[in-house]
Amino acid sequence: LFNIVVVNVDDPPFWMVKPPDIILREDEFLVLEDYLLQYVMDVEKDTLGFEVTCTNDNISVDLEENGTLSVMGSKDYYGEGIIQATVYELEAVALNSTALISVSIISVNDPPGAVLKTPRNNVTLTSTDVDFAWEVYDVDSEPGNLSYDFYLSKTFPPLVYLSDIRDPYISIDNLDDGSLYYWKVIPHDGQDRGSCINGTYSFEINTTVLFPESELD
Repeated sequence: LFNIVVVNVDDPPFWMVKPPDIILREDEFLVLEDYLLQYVMDVEKDTLGFEVTCTNDNISVDLEENGTLSVMGSKDYYGEGIIQATVYELEAVALNSTALISVSIISVNDPPGAVLKTPRNNVTLTSTDVDFAWEVYDVDSEPGNLSYDFYLSKTFPPLVYLSDIRDPYISIDNLDDGSLYYWKVIPHDGQDRGSCINGTYSFEINTTVLFPESELD
């Protein structure tokens, strides 16, 4: 005669299926409620904990109650990374299981912005030939890929004077002496219409004054 003794062995928690890949848009803050908890099982129904890390420092992953994940990329960042998610028993951390989850941040186009430089706002010019210049900011496109609509008129708001300019400057000759002009620039990146960050500028032309570019009262 002999006795058979069956000893209970605590089984580690395991992933029933691999959690699905995570996809979000650039600058999006994504919250996935109970994301991890729904994909794990523990036969003994032990109390479980989770731990997450990401291989990409530009992607932040925060763990909240019940395996809820909050995912976000750095500002204007897009790319890919791998989240390593580990489930473990709170009373026996060595009993654990790990799943790898792909996370992708999709690029979103950011409209460009133009900043008017010269002529400065509210100046008096002593020549009817005027050089205009501006700067452009676009995190997605090189300056050479941008175009500009140039607005110039004696009316406010100014009217389109030239479209599809490729350089961030233009010279206009033979403007009217003794006139007040308004101007601005709107950039385009091939996808979106941008904005003029510092709005509409104005200048006056008076060839009889003896000083250049003085502030108007």
